[in-house]
Amino acid sequence: MTMLEQLFPNVLEFDAPRNPETGNNLGRRLVVWMQENLAKTVSENHLVSAAWPNVHMQGDTLQVNLWLNESDLLKGFSARRTLKPGKAVRHLFPRLSDSELEKAVDSIRAELGERKYLLKTGTDADSFVRAYTGNQAPMQNPSTGHGRKSLANSCMRHDSIRHRDTFGNLRHPVEAYASGDFTIVWVETDKGLIAARCVHTDSSHAPIYGVCEKSMDMIQKYLANRNIGDDDWTGYSLLSIKADEGGFIAPYLDLSPQALTESNCGTLLTIEHGGEIDASDYGGILNSGGNCTCENCNARMHEDESFWVDETPVCESCYEDSHYCERYEESTFESVQVVFSWSTRSNRSHTQYWCESAIDSYAEYVDGEYWDSDDLLSDSNGDYVTPKQLFDGEYFESGWDGELYPASDMCELSTGEYVARGELTDSWQVDSNGIWHDIQLPLELESEAA
Repeated sequence: MTMLEQLFPNVLEFDAPRNPETGNNLGRRLVVWMQENLAKTVSENHLVSAAWPNVHMQGDTLQVNLWLNESDLLKGFSARRTLKPGKAVRHLFPRLSDSELEKAVDSIRAELGERKYLLKTGTDADSFVRAYTGNQAPMQNPSTGHGRKSLANSCMRHDSIRHRDTFGNLRHPVEAYASGDFTIVWVETDKGLIAARCVHTDSSHAPIYGVCEKSMDMIQKYLANRNIGDDDWTGYSLLSIKADEGGFIAPYLDLSPQALTESNCGTLLTIEHGGEIDASDYGGILNSGGNCTCENCNARMHEDESFWVDETPVCESCYEDSHYCERYEESTFESVQVVFSWSTRSNRSHTQYWCESAIDSYAEYVDGEYWDSDDLLSDSNGDYVTPKQLFDGEYFESGWDGELYPASDMCELSTGEYVARGELTDSWQVDSNGIWHDIQLPLELESEAA
């Protein structure tokens, strides 16, 4: 028995499959992907035919169509359900661990999603600002480390860190990179959303920030082709942009040394060890005396005492009034509520605190509780059912059509099957022990015997 047959036993031979209702060829991309990535030993002539998964894009979101059970399969292709990739893979491969499932979903999105990427470069201020502050593409949980970081965690991507120069113009700190010593390389989707970026000189680059493996890999390849390492930027210079509040409008430096010295008659800031200007500040003003303003209450504070809430710097007092959203993994001034999710390993529910916007986007209110929508099931009427309700016996799966029904509708048949009362015809009657029998069957047998 192959690995795929062990994970999902309903496999059949196939050759040039077609949709019998339309005559069109069926897409094989997701099936082939599963063969290559989830079941290495599977023969090319085997297929999860009882599900036949296909991928398609709904806006920027990848969706999967598949049959959830044999009853749906018999109804034809119009009965296939639309699921998110994670829920679809979990249905097909229930034995995958949570980490394996996450890697599978990321790979599906990277390889099969129809998001198109374009790599761009620039050395002017507009290019740096575009790459840093442009609207960000949706995150796809990329692997991060020393040289590859999540774009969502970049402090320099916020517009809130713009400051006025001594001429009254609002300037973004990354404009200081436009000295001619630095190049910005970034990746955009076909819709103009920023998917990855990296600053480099002719010899060394900062960490790559991105939303997915594919976009960061494009920049990694670009840097490798030019033999650009990741040592340091000692001796390279940024533009000197003086702020009207004092100090310099300049970015946090990802590489050491994080120190600058005025040079070239005050027009440049040169990176060097022992420089008197500290370039480890996230607020966009370097050597400003440490003064900044809380974005929530306008109180003056020292920059070392600032905290980030809703992507803006705030004072400690305002930070203490904020809440932490476990879904977005960041602090917010929105109220938070308990949301339940289900662990297939422990067969029990877990609670997290989600903010209102996360609940609106990723949760449903079922049976008096908020639940992660990815964990919800549906009954025969299309209404939501929580995994806890199913585990506690409030619902059951019919042995006939595979749908979920309330436990109060469950009937035990003389054949040992459990079905819903509504599935039984008038030929079925219940005995004193609560067991249902098909009285028509004995009559038919007697008739045949006669």
